[in-house]
Amino acid sequence: MAFNLFRPNQTLDFSDSNFEQLSKSISNLQETLATAHFFDPYVPYLDQVLNTARIKDSEKFKKLVVSNELFGGSGALWEIYINDSSLDKRFKTYFTAFIESIEKIGINNKRIRQVKSGMK
Repeated sequence: MAFNLFRPNQTLDFSDSNFEQLSKSISNLQETLATAHFFDPYVPYLDQVLNTARIKDSEKFKKLVVSNELFGGSGALWEIYINDSSLDKRFKTYFTAFIESIEKIGINNKRIRQVKSGMK
C-alpha cells in the first residue's frame, strides 16, 4: 500500500542522467543487499522500480517508490540492519544515494526526507 501524497498528473523527470543515477544507486544497493543475504523481497522490488522508471510510468513509479515496502514500518527496506558494520554502512550510503536519485527525478515526500535524515 502506498502513501498518496502527490498532485494528480505530476510528471517526473526520467531524463537519461536521472535514470543513470537511479540505475547506479539501485545496482549498488542490490549488490549490497545480496551480499548481506537480504535478496528477497528487496532486490526484485528494486528491479520493478527501475523497470518502471525505464518505461517512464510516473504513476506506477510513484506507487512503487513511496511505499510501505521501501519506507513504511516493520519490514521496510530502510529499516533493515546488517550485522556486518562495513556492509551496514555501505547499505546506508547506497540507500541515501537511492533517495537522492528519486528526489532528483521529482519525488518529494516528507516520510522519505525523514528516512534520509535518519540514515546519516
